[in-house]
Amino acid sequence: MFYRKYRPQNFSQVNGNSEIKTSLINTLVKGKLPHAFLFSGPRGTGKTTLARILAKSLACESFTDNNDACCKCDTCLSLQSGRYADLIEIDAASNNSVENIRDLNDKVALAPTHGKFKFYIIDEVHMLSKGAFNALLKTLEEPPKNTYFVLATTEPDKVPATIKSRCQLFTLKPAKNEDIVLNLKRILKEEKKELTEKDLLQIARASKGGYRDAVTMLEQVIVGGLSVKDVINTEGLEFTIRFFEQVLTANTANCINLIDDYAKSGNSLENWNKEILFYLRQVILLQNNLVDLCEIETNLLSIASDQAKLFSRQILLKSLKAFSESLENIKYAYVPTLPIEVATLEVIDLIHPEEIYSSNSNGSPSLDDVSPKVDNTDTKSSTKKSTADDVKKTENSKKEASVSKSTAVNESSKKVLDQLDDLQKLVDSQKAEAEPVAQLPIVTTTVGNFSWGEFTERVQDSKPSLSTALNACRYIGFNEKVLIIEASFSFHKERIDLRGTKDFLIKILNEYLDDKYDLQCNLQNNANTDLTDKNVEYVTISETEVPTGPIKQAKDDFAAPTDDPNFVPSNVSDKLSGTGDTAQDFGGDFNV
Repeated sequence: MFYRKYRPQNFSQVNGNSEIKTSLINTLVKGKLPHAFLFSGPRGTGKTTLARILAKSLACESFTDNNDACCKCDTCLSLQSGRYADLIEIDAASNNSVENIRDLNDKVALAPTHGKFKFYIIDEVHMLSKGAFNALLKTLEEPPKNTYFVLATTEPDKVPATIKSRCQLFTLKPAKNEDIVLNLKRILKEEKKELTEKDLLQIARASKGGYRDAVTMLEQVIVGGLSVKDVINTEGLEFTIRFFEQVLTANTANCINLIDDYAKSGNSLENWNKEILFYLRQVILLQNNLVDLCEIETNLLSIASDQAKLFSRQILLKSLKAFSESLENIKYAYVPTLPIEVATLEVIDLIHPEEIYSSNSNGSPSLDDVSPKVDNTDTKSSTKKSTADDVKKTENSKKEASVSKSTAVNESSKKVLDQLDDLQKLVDSQKAEAEPVAQLPIVTTTVGNFSWGEFTERVQDSKPSLSTALNACRYIGFNEKVLIIEASFSFHKERIDLRGTKDFLIKILNEYLDDKYDLQCNLQNNANTDLTDKNVEYVTISETEVPTGPIKQAKDDFAAPTDDPNFVPSNVSDKLSGTGDTAQDFGGDFNV
């Protein structure tokens, strides 16, 4: 297998993850290697390979000569051939029980067989059971001298935090396409074979950042004699670009033919759907001038750039959504091509919506035209023929009936249109009445050191009767020079919007902020509009009936005068604010 034959043997042969390589080399040079590592990353990115290189570099007799394993000494050669007894690899997927880890703990205490070090590599460590992790914990925290552990996993989230805290963490990133291509070129050079840059890039892109997958596909091409297209089971990006040329021109027939041709070629529709999503992402990058992030071959880049200009934001988003859904449905589709066909039709319909024609606007036949005609002529029997007068009379009657029918239809249509017009006017008028008054946008900006609590305290000190209504409102913020608040009851908004009350609040606000500001009170979306001063029944009281001390009567005994249309009364409670001024506590600016 190529991925075993051409596995990198020292740091210089590793492509990508340069930061991790540099960090490991520095710790080896300084002789301060941690006793435990946790390598995480997607499959095929080199976790186990890097762990073996680390072990080889640690045991190499000539490491200090060039800060890398020499791959020539007896230790390096025994490690490469798998004969080094002090390098122990454990597959946690099949050895995940407590007994397995206890056995490991017993052997850890034994001295190295050949060299000075013992090195343990535990692959897929996240597969260990909870008990196994607990059994490993103490050994991992205090291993014997010159014993090192490397834990490798594709799912670091499943590794307990207690284990992570005792390891030095390294996260390997998915390989870049250029790094994979470099690795493939090294293998081609060893095998004395050649492939085009385009083919190598297709393999790299199909491997999704995994070195092992890329090497496996290259082996199928070199040894198996397959074409790159057959190996990656897709037609390539050229086919996808040609497909979208037909989509963007709304050529439905050609699109369906291309989908059918692709399916008949034996290639994977699922892989092609992924290729479509890959291409749509490239369109996003091109539209945002992120050419450096694009993974399109040079010969196709100009074509893709021109095509990206034809995608509007709406078409692009619809395409991404439609083909993402088709990828989910394609595995279970009764007709394999149907999910991609449906997604294609959705996008085309957005680009060029189907026109809806009336039944007779395009000259399509009416029911009279398609109804069967009965021929009652009998060539063998004599029949009475209509006279010219009868024919003329019949024709005239038909014309009169047609005109009468047409007139009736026109009058009926006119009547219906008039009714629709009247109805539309009524709806518009009701809509205009229902539309709320435009309010300033709700913002959350603040002004200086403004404090809503301090502002309400100032109002309380100056006019206690307003504190109830003001405290029932919610502070929103400032819109430039306007303080925005929201009331949850119509009553509070009406009280604050009184001319005298609002002027008083603005005055307190300007004194507080030492600047000119305005105030706006809005109703919340779910405000209670039942509690309002507009539905209060007024009664008239005389001057002698107004008490001068604390009010002891029920609140229904008092109401505002009816002869003042500008006065809006407030709630009257049994407990006043305690100022002793009944008129002020009663609320509103009026004289008794």
